[in-house]
Amino acid sequence: YFFARPMPSSEFEELLRSCHTSKNVCIPESLPEKRGLPTILVVDENAAYIKTIRDSLGEFYNIVGENSADSALSFILTHGSGIGAMLLSATLPGDDSVRLLSSMRKISGLWDLPVISTIPDGSCTELLPFTSMTDDFICRCHPLTDLQRRIRNLLDASSPRRRDSSLNNIAYKDFLSGLLTQ
Repeated sequence: YFFARPMPSSEFEELLRSCHTSKNVCIPESLPEKRGLPTILVVDENAAYIKTIRDSLGEFYNIVGENSADSALSFILTHGSGIGAMLLSATLPGDDSVRLLSSMRKISGLWDLPVISTIPDGSCTELLPFTSMTDDFICRCHPLTDLQRRIRNLLDASSPRRRDSSLNNIAYKDFLSGLLTQ
């Protein structure tokens, strides 16, 4: 900036504002949290499964349910780093699961959000390549205590990784523009 042609201050301020509200930067808003519990985003086409998760794990986690990839992506963009983990159905219509996961991995600050993919039962072997893109996977027919244990383990394992990532982002962030520089 110092060696370029000087820019009027109003244009420079507008440039800084537009950098902070671009689609690649996630500005978290307040989550509807209860009792300081970690938020788990459940993306599944089956509303009964979301209700089952909410009823059985609601005392341990703040469960937010979405039934489509588009609504889940808008929730992720809105609430950002306030989400602790995501349960993603591998059987969303079309290629919505892959599209949501690849879109989420491109968002700075959220590429390392822990994801557990869910499949209906053990006979869905054609979905196994998708599950390799996630951190863990589980069949819906498994007991919910297994799911709770996997979520807890994933949250415990990801917290130091996310803390290191946020420290790296702070270390390389330009304090004027908010952009990462390396």
